[in-house]
Amino acid sequence: MSDVSRDFAALSVADQRVAEQLIGRLPIEVRSALFLESQRRLMVTLAAGEPYIGPLAPGHRMARKWTFTAKRWEPISFLFRLGDEVVVSSVHATREGRGYFRELLAGIERASLRVVVPSPLAHMTDILVHYGFVPRDERVGEQGSVDVWRRP
Repeated sequence: MSDVSRDFAALSVADQRVAEQLIGRLPIEVRSALFLESQRRLMVTLAAGEPYIGPLAPGHRMARKWTFTAKRWEPISFLFRLGDEVVVSSVHATREGRGYFRELLAGIERASLRVVVPSPLAHMTDILVHYGFVPRDERVGEQGSVDVWRRP
């Protein structure tokens, strides 16, 4: 887990929500760069030496078939593919409440892949619970552990 992720995870849920609102005020390019660097480090750790594909930005040829398109997802959104799992590292819909995340899950699962969400932000945990995901504390290298959400 990166230092930023560890610090964020240590905050109360209320403080995480405030931090998310503040982060949301940054320009999309800044948010994208911050999240991508953090997620790359996390992926290297989660992969544990195994090859992975990514980051997959909206519209990437592999991810388009999962409905991960630039029309539906902001440039701050990234996916990674690790074996038979798709790691949803950061997603932000262009229009919230339209079912884009539900359709993304369905598209990934239609391809016989499993969706994994590591260290979700506070508002994302509510969404994951709604879709039947459960957290599990997984040890990742020397950096400690990370909450990894999957469907049972």
